[in-house]
Amino acid sequence: MAKVLHASASGYFPSCLIEDASLATQSLADAMAIYWKVKSWTITITSAEFPISPRTFTRTAPDETYLVCDLTGGDSGFSPNDLNGFFFLNGFYVNSYANPTLYGVVPEFLIKGETVEYSSSVDAFSVLVGSYTFFGQSYPLYRPSDEGDDRPASGVIEPASYWPYE
Repeated sequence: MAKVLHASASGYFPSCLIEDASLATQSLADAMAIYWKVKSWTITITSAEFPISPRTFTRTAPDETYLVCDLTGGDSGFSPNDLNGFFFLNGFYVNSYANPTLYGVVPEFLIKGETVEYSSSVDAFSVLVGSYTFFGQSYPLYRPSDEGDDRPASGVIEPASYWPYE
């Protein structure tokens, strides 16, 4: 991967780094692969009571050169982002501005089924129902508290396709 120059001086991503050691838990190679290599992601939620069919979210950029200058509206440039859900990437996190050793790019999503929805973010009306994995790490999985009980669920976010880098 080529190094992209940016005013943040990191040179690895097309926007400034955010110092947050709790979210910067990945190697630089993994964080860069998440942003630069993966074109689309598939989210699969497994639950005995409320399963949801896997959903794939694809970058809206016509090709990978649009990622360099963040020309597609940043990490929110995924489709379908509609009434049945959304997906984007949060970041870019670093554990320390002074001596960066860990980085982070973390997914944010909402997936709706016929009678239930699952989310990566918590609010005042959310119930923790399990976890999902993303690039080998585990993150909490939530469901609105008004959607029945808190039966366990799990999920996984996996690359569905990659940019055709040579």
